[in-house]
Amino acid sequence: MTRLVPAWMRSTSARLALVVTASFLLAFDTGTHPGVGAQWTMDGTNQAPGLARLNTLQSLADANTIGLVAKGKKNNQNRGWVYLGAGSWRPDKQSEADISQSTLLALAGAGSELTFTGVMDGTELRLGIDRDLDGFRDGDEVSAGSDPGDPASTPGTVVSGVKPAGRTPALLFMAGPNPTSSESRLGITLDQGGPVSLAIYDVRGALVRRLVNNEHWASGTRVASWDLRSEAGTTVSSGVYFAKLEAPGTVLTRRLTIVR
Repeated sequence: MTRLVPAWMRSTSARLALVVTASFLLAFDTGTHPGVGAQWTMDGTNQAPGLARLNTLQSLADANTIGLVAKGKKNNQNRGWVYLGAGSWRPDKQSEADISQSTLLALAGAGSELTFTGVMDGTELRLGIDRDLDGFRDGDEVSAGSDPGDPASTPGTVVSGVKPAGRTPALLFMAGPNPTSSESRLGITLDQGGPVSLAIYDVRGALVRRLVNNEHWASGTRVASWDLRSEAGTTVSSGVYFAKLEAPGTVLTRRLTIVR
């Protein structure tokens, strides 16, 4: 079969120009770490060749460069886990304790494979254990008969044996791009109302900006914005910062990266 080639591509110079242009475009940094999208599936027999990749992904997640989740089956149920850092994984059921990497890997087997995936930093909670970010973990919602993808459908709104006590006290998640150069948006979900404080610190632990100072918030989800300015009103420099949330029953932190 004769392959039809446009006339403009028949010359060597035209083809070379096309290759150079493509290489030039591919040289631009997309801002997405190469670890995002990387996967490894553990079937219970292939730990040796794949464990190094998982350890690399965990190291990237420990540095808050990417997020890390795992999906698979346990007792013939579809399950999810999110990597918390320092080798600890949180399951999608409140009644189950956080587990180590080795304990999670031991769950894998024929028909109950585990797939680990690197995801964008800040999306791991939603992709791992709380799809609609309503504070109820996906496994608890499925067991209760509520919809893990609908924040209006929760174990508390259906007749089931799962009580709203399965809800985490609070969530702190990225509601905007991270890294950012203009504004940092932080999503906050509270299980119950009460005093809330939210502040930004630098890597030395020094206070940079207090966004919320012991204010009484009602339960629910809202977004707090930081304009990347210090308490003195000066624009902060590029680097790593930490948001610290103090809410009823919990203290949470989130790593922020500022680029100029």
